[in-house]
Amino acid sequence: HRLIRRQRQMCIRDRYSGVNEVKVEDVLAVTGILKVGAALDTMTITDHQMYTDSGDLELWTNYLGGAIKLLNDTIVRGDVIPYSSGFNIGTDSERWSHIFADYGNFTNAVKVGSSIWIVNATNMIYSDEDMPFTIRSASGQNLVLQALGLGDLVGQGNNVNLAATHNVTATAPGNFAVSSGNATISATGNIIGTAGDSISFAATNDITLNALRNFALSASSASITTDNAMFTIGNNLAFDVNGLIDVDAQNLDIDIDQYITANAYE
Repeated sequence: HRLIRRQRQMCIRDRYSGVNEVKVEDVLAVTGILKVGAALDTMTITDHQMYTDSGDLELWTNYLGGAIKLLNDTIVRGDVIPYSSGFNIGTDSERWSHIFADYGNFTNAVKVGSSIWIVNATNMIYSDEDMPFTIRSASGQNLVLQALGLGDLVGQGNNVNLAATHNVTATAPGNFAVSSGNATISATGNIIGTAGDSISFAATNDITLNALRNFALSASSASITTDNAMFTIGNNLAFDVNGLIDVDAQNLDIDIDQYITANAYE
């Protein structure tokens, strides 16, 4: 544009208005105000600001593979809203290094790595087939799985394995239940199960409880149903039940280094 080529050589002190299109082949240096567009839909460049008095301010390029680059630290003072649904932030090959946020609201699913999915519609966390699924805490920290209110914390699966280098503790105001093909609970420290109502272990094959120190169950009632039940305890095996202790097994093997205590108050 003739005015653009001319303004490269001089400072702009006046305002250019009523221009519907401006093409810049080199660097556009503005010391005054540049106004582009009609009276009701204008774009203004002044000082370090680019803004529009009405309508949307669009930055885009027709160049194939071109991009609008925001260099250095870009500060956004407002909401970032996509033009419509279906746009992504990042790609498989071009990823953000870290994302810091206080909250995240996701309508569908969240994928972590290549195996773990968090599905919002069913309130479920699951992994892909043939992939291990591990939930763990940092070294020296406790891993707490808790169901609030009257909800139940239930362990189900073909094989249920609870292992800790120190203590395994299960506490529930209602029922504590483990149901699986094979149930294994092992700890180098203590295994403690506390429930306001009942504690039940059910397995179609084996139930194995290994603790190098103490194994303790405290509940209104305790039930163990399995083909084979194996208890290997380094120190004490204690059942403290207000109601009934029920053990139903084809084979029951209890190996205690010190002593076993079973208390039923019914």
